[in-house]
Amino acid sequence: MKSTRVLLATTIALVLTATTATAAPGDVQTVTTLDYAAGEHPEGIAAARDGSLYVGMAPTGQLARVDLDGEVTPLGAPAFPAESGYLLGLALDDDEQVYGAVVRFDGGPTGVWRYDTDTAAWALFAATDPTGFPNGLAFTDDGTLLVSDMTLGTIWAVDETGNVSTWLHDTRLEGGGPNDAGVNGLAVARDGSVWFTNSERATVGRITVDRRGAAVGRPKVVAHDDLLTFADGLTLDRDGNAWVAASYGSDRLLRVTSRGRVRVVADRSVGLDYTASVTFGRTKRTKHTLYFTNSGDDFQEPSVMSYR
Repeated sequence: MKSTRVLLATTIALVLTATTATAAPGDVQTVTTLDYAAGEHPEGIAAARDGSLYVGMAPTGQLARVDLDGEVTPLGAPAFPAESGYLLGLALDDDEQVYGAVVRFDGGPTGVWRYDTDTAAWALFAATDPTGFPNGLAFTDDGTLLVSDMTLGTIWAVDETGNVSTWLHDTRLEGGGPNDAGVNGLAVARDGSVWFTNSERATVGRITVDRRGAAVGRPKVVAHDDLLTFADGLTLDRDGNAWVAASYGSDRLLRVTSRGRVRVVADRSVGLDYTASVTFGRTKRTKHTLYFTNSGDDFQEPSVMSYR
């Protein structure tokens, strides 16, 4: 999920030192292309039960639905006034209501907003620390919404009524450089553990969770690799592999095994451009297909793509 624009120069310097790997042409397909000049910079992505995809346009706050034939339908009004924020990670609850992480620059509330399909409008669901940068979202089995805050090194827990508490704060969730770009993407595993990316530290990690849903001990670093520089969104497959988007000059889609082996499966050579968020489809036909957003901030070529 998108970091602040001031990170760009630092990150490009970092990724120039990273090892490259050969992508897998033929495995990547373009679902739809978008218009960068019109503010269509897709960031968050969530898969619906009917096979369509919800996609959020970061700088405009516009939510859209993308059919698998590539048709894009804007949904309702943007989440905030023009040039006043970012719409970042998306998540769906069991009723398929859409939640979005919103950062406001105009004094409006930063936190989690919810899209109401009846009114076609966004409303604040839970305000988080206004000095932070909420980014990744993930629901646990009990309906708690976890929210990464990359500048505060914190994961918030939001209950079903919108009450916010600190789920975990740890130095391993903090950024490792001058921009404090720390914990970013979140995903909940089948065993209840919580996986995360740390953008500036180029890591993927795992947090053990007890039966009450509380974090146990310190986060464990599963993988630390230059290829994970500006690791952004992530999701998990049924075999326990983490699939990671790497943005800000990295333009990579990566697979990280539970033992920490990192492999690039797609990169700029097949059209990736600021790869931000990832999700698997939810239908019988698409459950093994990975969908991901390219925000277009590196080469102005935004899109939604798939990998199988």
